Amino acid sequence: MRKITIQEFVELWNDNELVRTPEVAKVNLDGSFLRQFTTKRIKRGWLSLSQLGKPAILLGMYKAKMVVPPQADNYQRLRQQWTFMSGDIFEDVFLGMYKACGGSVKWRQKEVEFMGVKGHIDAVVDEDHLIDCKALSSYGFDKFVSRPHDDMYYQSQLQLYYQALKEHGIRQASWVVLNKGSARLELVEMEPDYFYEDRAEYILKA
Repeated sequence: MRKITIQEFVELWNDNELVRTPEVAKVNLDGSFLRQFTTKRIKRGWLSLSQLGKPAILLGMYKAKMVVPPQADNYQRLRQQWTFMSGDIFEDVFLGMYKACGGSVKWRQKEVEFMGVKGHIDAVVDEDHLIDCKALSSYGFDKFVSRPHDDMYYQSQLQLYYQALKEHGIRQASWVVLNKGSARLELVEMEPDYFYEDRAEYILKA
């Protein structure tokens, strides 16, 4: 089986050509369930890299313990688990199928660190391409693909992951975005922007 690139795989996905590849039947989704429903969640303190895009004043209040991050009740927690699990399933399906089709995948859920704050990336593909998988509604998909905004802190998260991994040979970063309504995929390239690094440094040094 020849090696394919992430862009070629996205095109095969959208053309529904992957049904012709028997290897995709070997994709294992056990991790998607285990991560949300059976694995003990590790407390990360007041902050993780995925949260650094939140308003600075709110993060400062969390840090100073002036306010406590809201705690979900059992029903809210179940909804959160199902929401996160749907994202985990997409991540496992996408990366599992890509690997089964000959794609290069490494550093799944690798822990990275920026100024002492930790986070976990989704994966690196094609040796030097950092990716973050997102499963969005049709409205969210169209909005994000047309302009990769930071409303849900996706920009901050990937920008900081990228900064944390540049010294390890990572040359580019992208979001792999799924439209949950149509099953269409888009590979959205991230443009490095030092605003997010500077903002994070300002918050962490405050």
